[in-house]
Amino acid sequence: MKHLQSKTIFACVSTLVLGVVIGVGVFLGQENSKVKQQVASPTDSSLNKASDPSCAQGGACIIGDQGPGGGTIFYDAGSVQIWGRYLEVAPVNAQRQASWGCTGTYIGGTGTEIGAGKSNSNIVTKACSDTKSAARIAMDFDGGAQTDWFLPSQSELAKLYSQLLSSDELETEPYWSSSEADASLAQSEPFYGGLGDYKDNIYFVRPVRAF
Repeated sequence: MKHLQSKTIFACVSTLVLGVVIGVGVFLGQENSKVKQQVASPTDSSLNKASDPSCAQGGACIIGDQGPGGGTIFYDAGSVQIWGRYLEVAPVNAQRQASWGCTGTYIGGTGTEIGAGKSNSNIVTKACSDTKSAARIAMDFDGGAQTDWFLPSQSELAKLYSQLLSSDELETEPYWSSSEADASLAQSEPFYGGLGDYKDNIYFVRPVRAF
């Protein structure tokens, strides 16, 4: 009888110990799985940030970033527009000096708003045969292996001026925009609220691009 009771007690203890061992094993397995998930989780912001492409590589941009064309981002529309979202200005060594071109000829059709610069430049270069005009110089620039540079519109130039004025990226003398005023005048920056400046004035030209 005592021998039978010993076997029964031993069996109970063995079952209890086995249950504890299994329970501990399951708990440790669950914790190990959680650790692995945390290490490999794709939602880790630091891992995502490291894998995101830079502005220059085609990723999201903020003002001041280097753009895909090797220049500087100076405007973000906040969302994609018909003309793009960002405006990039070419490096300072790309700027030249020139007249606006076609003095005495009213071309017409140019706008002053943000997003109009590329269209303006196309209109001007098609209607004006002056190969040394400000718009032609801007569009001929191919820095950063990009071929979509243009002369900014009045509003685009104003944004550029406000962003870079305090740096060494701009001269204090005026820059031409691609916005025409009339047969003799076109808009420049600084903009003093007048009708414009004479097209034959020699001002700075700084290419920009939109994307």
